[in-house]
This record gives sequence, structure tokens and C-alpha cells, in this order.
Amino acid sequence: MLQKVAGSVELAPRRVSVDATEATLCGIAVPFSAAITPAEVDAKAKLQARGVALEEALLCLLGKEEEFTGTLELDAELAAKGTVEAIEKLARADLIVHSLRELSPERIGELIRGRDQST
Repeated sequence: MLQKVAGSVELAPRRVSVDATEATLCGIAVPFSAAITPAEVDAKAKLQARGVALEEALLCLLGKEEEFTGTLELDAELAAKGTVEAIEKLARADLIVHSLRELSPERIGELIRGRDQST
């Protein structure tokens, strides 16, 4: 759930605009903006984390404990524009966060290809 949200919402006939200048999700800053009409969604977000406890962030995001420790350092910019249906199909993704110092190149390759053989 988003926390510490500050921004504005503009309601107009057949259009909603949201500009969240501040928003936090599981310790990750996620300010975003979106313009939504019946025909199209245009959304942008910036993600930033500095020194966030990885174990706590993953528990919050995934709802279950994972075997990761360390801190999360993250900078990302996301954007999507298209119909609601198209964005729903394209926006499904799994985020795997690992401390690369603790993983072999072979293990990183397995994770990228979706072959988690550790279990």
C-alpha cells in the first residue's frame, strides 16, 4: 500500500489526472503521474531507494520472507502509454532483486532466464 502520499488529482469529463509528487511503497520512493481517459492511459513513475533493508522491503512487497539480506540501492524510471487492456498485458513482470556480489555468473544467467534451480 502506498504511504506518505502527497499530490493532486484532477477530475474532468472523461479524464482523470493524478500527480503524486511524493509516494512511498515499502520504503521505496515512487512518485508518479498518470492521465487516464476511456481510450488511453499515460503513466510515468520514478523509483528510488537508498539504504533500504532488502529483507524488509521484499517482505513488504511480496508478503512473504525471502532469503536475502543487505541494502537496496535503486534508481528507475518507468513509463507506459496505451489502452488499459494493452498496459495490463504488458505490465505483468516479476522483479528479482539479488546482491550480485553473492551470485556466480551462472546463477545470474539462470535467474535472468527464469530457471531458478536453487529450490
